[in-house]
Amino acid sequence: MTDEGGVGGVRKLPQNARTLPDAETQDFPCSGCVGPAFLRIDSITVQPGRIVCEVTVDPVRRTTDPALASALLREHPTLLSHACVNDVGDTFGDVIERTSVPHLLEHLVIDLQARTDGRPDDTFVGTTEWIDEGEGRAVVQVSFTDDLVCLRAFRDAAEKINDAMLR
Repeated sequence: MTDEGGVGGVRKLPQNARTLPDAETQDFPCSGCVGPAFLRIDSITVQPGRIVCEVTVDPVRRTTDPALASALLREHPTLLSHACVNDVGDTFGDVIERTSVPHLLEHLVIDLQARTDGRPDDTFVGTTEWIDEGEGRAVVQVSFTDDLVCLRAFRDAAEKINDAMLR
């Protein structure tokens, strides 16, 4: 499930939420990158059953295009069949060539989790909302069965998106 509608402000996190170090203080390059990352993870919070990730994308390249979609679909063809609430159809494949980069991150994280930790009865869900679309700031929330697998999926998905956006 995905909602790309606007959000007026940042939500307060529950007191029992664990906040991980800010990604700006860590080296977060994409493999083989020359130049800045187009997608940056600003913060990740582990909450019961879900991870909340605030990201910033290059405001000029905040949406996907056919080339980016094609690059990621070569390795992740199942993205096309992900269930997705959107204005065009019932699957992520209906919008993958013209959606927000944070929305792509959401579905790639789900795809990576399903490959790594997925059991036949597991269902992963996520949401994507702009905090400030003009500045390229969004919040992506994804459910998990194992928080460490989901954290790794966020890292790997961001790296894959950055690599693909450089091509």
